[in-house]
Amino acid sequence: MATPEMTRIAHFLLENVPETVTAYVNEKSTLMIAYIGPAAVALLTIFVLLWGLAMASGQISEPFTEGMRRIVRMCIIVGLALTAGIYQNYVADFFLKVPSEMASELAYEGSSSGHEPITIATVLDGSLQKGFDVGDRAWDKGDEMAQKGIKAAIAGLGYYALAIIVYFVSVGIVAIAAAMLFVAYIAVAILLAVGPFFILLAIFPTTLKFFESWLGQVVNLSILYIMVAVAVGLVFSMFDQYLAMLPISTLSETVVNSLKLVGITIAILAVLLQTRSLASALGGGVSLTAQNVAGKLASMGTDLTRSAVRGDSRRTIAPNVNGARAAAAAGLAVKKGLELARKRAIPRNTISAQ
Repeated sequence: MATPEMTRIAHFLLENVPETVTAYVNEKSTLMIAYIGPAAVALLTIFVLLWGLAMASGQISEPFTEGMRRIVRMCIIVGLALTAGIYQNYVADFFLKVPSEMASELAYEGSSSGHEPITIATVLDGSLQKGFDVGDRAWDKGDEMAQKGIKAAIAGLGYYALAIIVYFVSVGIVAIAAAMLFVAYIAVAILLAVGPFFILLAIFPTTLKFFESWLGQVVNLSILYIMVAVAVGLVFSMFDQYLAMLPISTLSETVVNSLKLVGITIAILAVLLQTRSLASALGGGVSLTAQNVAGKLASMGTDLTRSAVRGDSRRTIAPNVNGARAAAAAGLAVKKGLELARKRAIPRNTISAQ
């Protein structure tokens, strides 16, 4: 019989990891902020001064509220990236805790106890215990038949084989899931440790793509965490249903149900191995959404950059104007202008011979 102490595979891999990872992220993000902070503040101050001089000299022309909105946006980004307390409490803490708590609740409903959600390792080990319960029930069924005679004992070998299969499948699924979650958690920690630098790159449109790539990877790994836990929960929910059917089934029904269970488990295991690509696709979609939002915020600085490069004060076309329609309208205007010039053209004067 499997005891709870025998089903602590996930605890063996994930024990003390959250505390160690959180301390690592806080330490390295603080060092990163201290390293990039002075240079970032100096460069941003120079940028704001140059922008003010360009505005005062008339090299750029834009509403005052639009310029102030740009300054406020820059201040928010700088405050989020270069303030250790804000970054660690709102950004790092969110991505380190929320995915694991959500995964725990989805995989093992009712796992929250008061204000202290159950850890993902406890969820995985609890799921493994369910699988071992199914194997124990099959093994006990084999022992029961072995006491009824030789023929019954031969038939009971099928239950022993079923128990062994369930044991191996349960251990394999939980071990793979725990390893994937361990790698994802460590990867998120590394990304969050250098996060202040990438958040700071969201200030300018030309460097915004680096922030988007960083955010996409963090979201990708967070989604992977949730999907792996849900896939494992689905497998052991099926084990629960099978455990309820086992006492009332005959040998033939047990064999058929066991084959079904193994087939479904293999299919879900294949899905479990594909969760990384699924999370990557979903994380890319979230990153694109963030790109649109950040792009709208960053578009406020596009006019300033373009005007500074060209040295003029003309406002650009509104960003929601379709480029093709604008080009067509310009072509039509040129065509009408040429036609009007042709109609009003004065015939060339001829010079008569003196």
